Amino acid sequence: MISKFLKKNWIFYVFGFAFLALCATITTQIPQALGDAISLLESKASKAEVMNQAMIIALIGIGAFVTRFIWRTENWMLSFLDRALPGWI
Repeated sequence: MISKFLKKNWIFYVFGFAFLALCATITTQIPQALGDAISLLESKASKAEVMNQAMIIALIGIGAFVTRFIWRTENWMLSFLDRALPGWI
């Protein structure tokens, strides 16, 4: 019974695990980026360097949000696709 379920829904688990791993990888970059920003501020770096680091921090935040959103809603999204496009899996 469980084997039949896993055979039918394996794609959900693959997508879920992939986005979980991607989200975790992106999220672990936040402390390094913040540390780099603090180092730039302490070293009295140029405004352009600080703004560049701020952009990197913003992109990491956006990436973490997007991957976490997909990871948490992928079951719903794939179920919707399965109903909208029968047999695509």
